[in-house]
Amino acid sequence: MSTSRVFVALFLIMLAAVGLVPPVSADDSEDQFGLGSLEGAWGFNAWGEGDGNGTSVVGRLTFDGEGKCTGTAILIHRGDDVEELSITGPKGSCSYTVDLDGTGIIDVAFIDPFDQSVTVTVYFTIVDDENELRFSAIRIKPGFPATIVTGVAKRQTTTVNLAP
Repeated sequence: MSTSRVFVALFLIMLAAVGLVPPVSADDSEDQFGLGSLEGAWGFNAWGEGDGNGTSVVGRLTFDGEGKCTGTAILIHRGDDVEELSITGPKGSCSYTVDLDGTGIIDVAFIDPFDQSVTVTVYFTIVDDENELRFSAIRIKPGFPATIVTGVAKRQTTTVNLAP
């Protein structure tokens, strides 16, 4: 288990111990979440900082309801560097977990346009009747400072306009 996951787990255990996070029991069925809670397409926007410069990312993730995901994103950093990223296909992978309390982790790995390996770990919580994710993510690219962003993802829905 990575150091960051251990830190998050210990932090949540500490909060539960002081009573700030109520325990989740099998009796709380209406409050239980699972992999299917994310099934479908989500649009997201995040902002933060990497190597002392502002970073923004916008994109789309699609979750299969069984722990796998695909997606694309546009990353803008250092004011003028734009990268189009894809986690679909043989050079990318995306998986996720959802805990009963609606928190979870998305693990992404892909090869960037410069043929460098990149990993992104996203920590999230599901809110707004399973229609929104609030998240923080850390992007690791060997040889570069980590990029940390915070953002929101919204469930995408298709609306048909029947007006003439």
